[in-house]
Amino acid sequence: RAATSGAEALKWLQRGDPFDLAVLDMQMPQMDGLSLATTIHQHSNYRKLPLVILTSMGKPEVASQSTAVKLSACLTKPVKQSQLYNVLLQILSEQSQPSQVAPFLPKSSTLSAQIAQTHPLNILLAEDNTVNQKVALLMLQQ
Repeated sequence: RAATSGAEALKWLQRGDPFDLAVLDMQMPQMDGLSLATTIHQHSNYRKLPLVILTSMGKPEVASQSTAVKLSACLTKPVKQSQLYNVLLQILSEQSQPSQVAPFLPKSSTLSAQIAQTHPLNILLAEDNTVNQKVALLMLQQ
């Protein structure tokens, strides 16, 4: 599901909507991605929700704060489809293990083409730009 703002994403979470992962944009009006990530992890049902943040080049503070905010990954826009795929694959494969969310470290892996049928996911996408929402949703669907 694609939220147009951090506030909309938080409404869904406060209602208890289930999500396996959230992809957040760093630069959104009223609430940036790090603030949204912090607020999400303060909610008792989402303390261990894996969070991926998308940021523009030249934002080194995001990478340095990702450990404190407990982000699973910090990706620089524009994100390549294969890069997003590999990050999501690693994060979701680690979810079955009882470990805390850690910063992303790429590793190679192969995955069945039937993964969507065997492990369906609900992913929250927080992005204020409609075009970026559509592109991200198409990438995630593939």
